[in-house]
Amino acid sequence: MSPIFLKLGAFVVHWYSVMLVLAMFAAARIVKLEALRLGWDKRASAWLAVKCTLIGLVGAHLLYAGTRLDLSGAAWWRMLFDPRYGHVWFGGFLSSWAYCSWHARRHGIARYQMYDVAALAVLVAQPIGRLGCFLEGCCYGRPTNLPWGVIMKHSEFGSSALHPVQLYEALYLSAVFLVLWSRREATVGTGRVAAAYLILAPLGRIGAELFRGDTVRGFVVGGLSTSSFISLLLLLGATLFGLLRSPLAARRHAGKSA
Repeated sequence: MSPIFLKLGAFVVHWYSVMLVLAMFAAARIVKLEALRLGWDKRASAWLAVKCTLIGLVGAHLLYAGTRLDLSGAAWWRMLFDPRYGHVWFGGFLSSWAYCSWHARRHGIARYQMYDVAALAVLVAQPIGRLGCFLEGCCYGRPTNLPWGVIMKHSEFGSSALHPVQLYEALYLSAVFLVLWSRREATVGTGRVAAAYLILAPLGRIGAELFRGDTVRGFVVGGLSTSSFISLLLLLGATLFGLLRSPLAARRHAGKSA
C-alpha cells in the first residue's frame, strides 16, 4: 500500500494529510451540533475545531521533538522545524485541550460543557487519524502470525506481517464514541463525558502500545513508551476527577452543605 494519495509531478498529497482534514471536519461537525443544542455562540464555535487542529499539530510535533533527543544537534533542529517529520498524539491533545479551556473562559461557556463536547469531538476525530496512520504506514505493530496481519514495507520489520494496531485503536475509540454520543443529552455538561474519555482512551492506548513495534516513538523508562507514561498520568487524574464528579460524591457534598 502506498502512503501517497495523489501525485502530480512534484506535488504530493499523502493519505495522512487527507485523513487529518477529514478528522478535522468530523470534529467540527460534532462541535456544531452540540453548539446548536447547547446555545453556544455559533460564530465563536465555527472555527474551534480548525484552531484546535492547528494548535494540536504544533503541540504533537513539539512532544515528538522531545522524544528524539537521540538525534545530533543539527539533525534535531532540522527535525524541529520540519512539521512533516513526526507527531505524538498526546502533545496535540494537551495543547488543544488548553486552548479549549481558554476559549470557554473567553466566550462564557460552562467549563464542563466545553470539556464534554471537546471529548466527543476528539473521539470522532481520533479514529480517523488512526486510519491515516494505517494508510501512511506509521505507528505500526509488532510481527504476528494472525491472519489479519499486514505488511508495511517501510517498517523496521521489512516483509513481516504486523499487527494492524492502528485499526485496533480506531475500532476501540469508535465504540467508545458511539456509547458516549448516545448518552450525551444526559451527560454533557456534567464533566462525566470528559472523565470517561480520559479514562477509556488512555486505557485503550496502553493496550495498543502492547502491540506496537515502532521504536521511534520514544520511551521514558525501560519499556514504558512516552504515550504509555502520559496515559498513566491521565488515567490517574481522570479517575480522581471522575470520582469527584460522580453522583454519589455530589450527594455527599450536598448533604454536608445542608
